[in-house]
Amino acid sequence: MTPEVQKKIDAILDRVKEQSSLLPVSQLGLVRKVSYSEADRRILIEMAGPGDNRACICAGLVGDMLRGGVERELREEFGKEFAGYSVEFAD
Repeated sequence: MTPEVQKKIDAILDRVKEQSSLLPVSQLGLVRKVSYSEADRRILIEMAGPGDNRACICAGLVGDMLRGGVERELREEFGKEFAGYSVEFAD
């Protein structure tokens, strides 16, 4: 990955905020890894799990909703910066 691409990725992670805390994704450690393939025109984002707090159904639902919002915003921002690339999230 070139330094220019890394700067773009870092800027996106600084720009996208988790809505309940309004902190950037980069500070919260929500993104574990971003893989970039120029040849495949693909970006794969690995998110950190919501924690294994499934003992509480409400906490699990809220965690999933927050993650869904972050994923939506990341997809949108990566789509703007890397037009023509597919943006996918690892399971």
